[in-house]
Amino acid sequence: MERTHCSEYQLELLAAFPHELEEVERAQVLRHLSKCELCEEYFHVAAASCAALERSLKQGPSDKDMFCAAFLLSNICSIFPLPRHIWN
Repeated sequence: MERTHCSEYQLELLAAFPHELEEVERAQVLRHLSKCELCEEYFHVAAASCAALERSLKQGPSDKDMFCAAFLLSNICSIFPLPRHIWN
């Protein structure tokens, strides 16, 4: 008996790292995607998210990213709740 839907993990893995799925499992998921609109839609959303992340990684940090990094590294703000220690 075939299960109702693919797992989110399978769909996200297929979108991000298709070679990580075994050939038989990948074929089963692809066959299911051809029949199930819900899983197909989730897969396309996951694939689009992966593509957007890949594009942003290639672009490098934005001006907003650089500003936030400089702010966090300044003496004004610390991401750590502990007081700063001066190491000798």
